[in-house]
Amino acid sequence: MRTNKIRVGLVGCGGNARHAHVPALLSNPQVELVALCDPSDEAIQRILASRLRCRVYHGLDQLLEHEDIDVVDICTPSSLHYAQARQALEAGVNVLVEKPPTQTVEQAEELVVLANQRDLKLGAVFNYRYRDLIIALKKAYDQDLLGQIVKIHVVHHGPMIYGDVPWLWDEKQSKYLLWEFGIHFLDIMVHLCGPHETILHVLPIRQESIDSTTDLEVTVRFRNGTLGKLEITSDTTRHSSFFTHINVYGTAMDAFIRFSPPSIRIVAGVHNPLSILVDDIKGVLGVAAKVFTGRYAAYRNISHKRLIDGYISWVARDSNFPLALERAMPTLRLLADIEKWIPSYQVQDFRA
Repeated sequence: MRTNKIRVGLVGCGGNARHAHVPALLSNPQVELVALCDPSDEAIQRILASRLRCRVYHGLDQLLEHEDIDVVDICTPSSLHYAQARQALEAGVNVLVEKPPTQTVEQAEELVVLANQRDLKLGAVFNYRYRDLIIALKKAYDQDLLGQIVKIHVVHHGPMIYGDVPWLWDEKQSKYLLWEFGIHFLDIMVHLCGPHETILHVLPIRQESIDSTTDLEVTVRFRNGTLGKLEITSDTTRHSSFFTHINVYGTAMDAFIRFSPPSIRIVAGVHNPLSILVDDIKGVLGVAAKVFTGRYAAYRNISHKRLIDGYISWVARDSNFPLALERAMPTLRLLADIEKWIPSYQVQDFRA
């Protein structure tokens, strides 16, 4: 029986869907999750093990043919996003698609046109914008606490790609370091600064022994004059610790963000060591409290929940949603311009 709820079909039942999308959908009172779609029975069963009742499909064709749904939520490998989003839009269904929504700007522009022609809601999952620390940073900027942002410097040291899901291992297909992970931090820069003006510098470092680009340094100038710098590494032979730091330098105050333990300091003048210590203690105690009270899993995925709730509200009530794909295009254009500087991401043309 058709209900007044937003009926959702989830396509792609891997870890991201299982840990983030499904809990967010199930916790939203406006949503009815009616179908799961994945070629892997094992992936589907891991979700159904939570006593979830859904019809099961092994292909998007079947789901769209047999289900009366309002939204297709796409959590498949990124190489499938464009074709699956287009198929759902052509069937008259709204689409929410994980990052990256497409692998080229041209594909994204095509989907935006199609969604607009059919008056459908096409949203992108750039969930880092919805993390507590980034919300606090954006609020400080909007309240003019930072003044004019002069420079943003992001440093991320993470584990090797081979600790992640196997479909990411082929970097010519996934473009992992830029399109799958660097995308988060570049989108934060766009979120604060708007569209970019020019790419000043890109240094990719490729490790032939593991057949992957493991280091990337990027310097970007944004139209508002801000200088953005990203240093990202996914090679444990080249660093000895995992961390994420975001430093934002403004004409009034600076903001220093650390992801683990989570902290944000907005300061001017000489750094006070006691204040730094207090922030560290607060961060550790905050995480510990969530662990001991059983709230850590929900906290870890809160950014997805906030984004998905916003998207559902957009579909249900036509409220404002800042990550309609049309509005997220500046991030994709920035990625595409950086990609031109990375030789191993380029498709070789062997024609005479």
